[in-house]
Amino acid sequence: MPSTTRKLWVACVCVALLAGCASQAGTVSPRQSASPVANVPQIEEGLARLYVFNISGRTLIPSNQDIIDNGKPLASLPRLTYTIAPIPPGMHDLRLHGRNLVLNAEGGKRYFVVAGYRPERSWAFPLAGDPVVIKQITEDEARPLLQELTAQ
Repeated sequence: MPSTTRKLWVACVCVALLAGCASQAGTVSPRQSASPVANVPQIEEGLARLYVFNISGRTLIPSNQDIIDNGKPLASLPRLTYTIAPIPPGMHDLRLHGRNLVLNAEGGKRYFVVAGYRPERSWAFPLAGDPVVIKQITEDEARPLLQELTAQ
């Protein structure tokens, strides 16, 4: 066997061995369930369920969006993620970067809120609108977000 062919053969064998060592046979990569609602955590009776979606677009310096509820931290979400938080019935003053949303929650109900930074509405162009958004949405509007975003 010529030296070049031998080197090529040895290199192929080494790559195959390394690939075999890197993955374990018989393991399956984890996948999300078909329905994100199936993974919903149990929440005590009498509490409301608040879905908070971080819809922030791509930025040069990615950072979490910190949602405050009545002066206390509720969630710190990376871009394109969501969380489900139990909240007591009553008034909730949700805040994000100085913007607020008042939510009157009833026990046993679900509420959906989107929050985030929209870079297409740059600080340099105020006529395009506020780049920070926090608003309540309907369940129909939330369904695609449950499929697209990652649960925290």
